[in-house]
Amino acid sequence: MNYGRLNADLIEELQSLLNIPVKYDEESLDRYSRDETAELKAVRPEVVTFPVSTEEVSEIMKFANRHLIPVTPRGAGTGLSGGAVPSYRGIVMSFEKMNRILEFDEANMMT
Repeated sequence: MNYGRLNADLIEELQSLLNIPVKYDEESLDRYSRDETAELKAVRPEVVTFPVSTEEVSEIMKFANRHLIPVTPRGAGTGLSGGAVPSYRGIVMSFEKMNRILEFDEANMMT
């Protein structure tokens, strides 16, 4: 598949979606290009987003689909499997700001 690339105009468009925080400085891109797996080659994303709601996640995914930009979901980045490491640049969607429990289902032991 031929993935799209983010340029300054697309990054600006992404930032304007619901005022989603977007990082694309060198230090942030390096930090979000790997997890705790030492053997994996780091692949730097083009931007990192920090949605705080399901609506923002949906808007990011619509944007990415429209422009054929790959998205890598990421939790804390402490995994040892490479699941949070991009395989082809694009967007890393960090869920670290989505840290509130909205519902607790005691019968099914789920949050």
